[in-house]
Amino acid sequence: QFLVCRIFDFPDSSWVVRSGLDGASVKRQYSWSFYKALGQMIGVGFETPPITNLSCEDITDEWCEIEMWITLGSMYLGSLFYAIMISNISSIIFSMNFAARQYQEKSQQLNEYMRSKNLPAQLREKVRDYYALRYSEGKIFNEDAVMTDLSPALRREIMIFASRELFLKVPFFRDSGNGFISSLATSLQAVVTFQNDLILEEGTTGDSMYFISSGKVQIFVEEFFEDQSIEEFDELGNVISSRRGSTRSVGTLSADKTHNRVIPITTISQGCFFGEVALLLPVRRTASARAQTIAFLHTLTREALLSSLKDFPEIYQRLKEIATSRVKRITRRIKAGLQETHARDFLLE
Repeated sequence: QFLVCRIFDFPDSSWVVRSGLDGASVKRQYSWSFYKALGQMIGVGFETPPITNLSCEDITDEWCEIEMWITLGSMYLGSLFYAIMISNISSIIFSMNFAARQYQEKSQQLNEYMRSKNLPAQLREKVRDYYALRYSEGKIFNEDAVMTDLSPALRREIMIFASRELFLKVPFFRDSGNGFISSLATSLQAVVTFQNDLILEEGTTGDSMYFISSGKVQIFVEEFFEDQSIEEFDELGNVISSRRGSTRSVGTLSADKTHNRVIPITTISQGCFFGEVALLLPVRRTASARAQTIAFLHTLTREALLSSLKDFPEIYQRLKEIATSRVKRITRRIKAGLQETHARDFLLE
């Protein structure tokens, strides 16, 4: 605006003359001109010099008309730049919290879903707790989409780093070497279980094994009253005889069985693994597993495990020996539990 005033040879009603800047130094003139321009851009007026010329009382004054239009144009231009600035700042903040925004949107979607299904309050709270534990940082990433664009070597390197705490906690991994860890690092999936959640059930087909990152898990079998058939098993869990009758047995609860009691095998915690028996031996699940506390687990599917073990026969043999010894231990514990039951019933009689 100072330039326009100068082109018109500083009219007496111009803000430059009214402010006494027509004879001031160049530095002072530039400073006040910049000050006035910024004031008009944000739409804020100041007393000296104001963003509008308060001396323009005569609307027929040619200069006043020019200055008023210049001022109005400057204010509209300033509002436009102000809107663009706010938009850019909002966009930057929005992109910086993309993962957190996804978590919020997921939570809102989840709440809407639970309301539409009329889920009970207790179950809703459990689902929310799961999300809070599973995504403790309050962020959700589409990990599959991120990993798809990366090379296999880079994916393995990232997953090894992300699961480094698990590999340090589990002695089996520490003793297996980096080659075996690299072969299955991309196949591990994180799972969160609540207290008393049944993780796997005896008698079912095994499709994955579990590694405990934190928490406690109880391994147990269940004793039933069986009315239709009695099956006897060898140390590997294979059926060696079957006969009709009514007696106590150990196995999966079915229509012809009535639950009686639980025979605990052991309680395992951080650094242990379970579920490998049904993956390596020709048997179904030989025991059940239930979380005693909130547990953070990592699962490994049968296909991923067997694929990795093809290149490591010594690890396969060692893991198979562990599975066989566990079957024998469970068999001994079952026999001991049944003997205790028979002895107690004899004393009651």
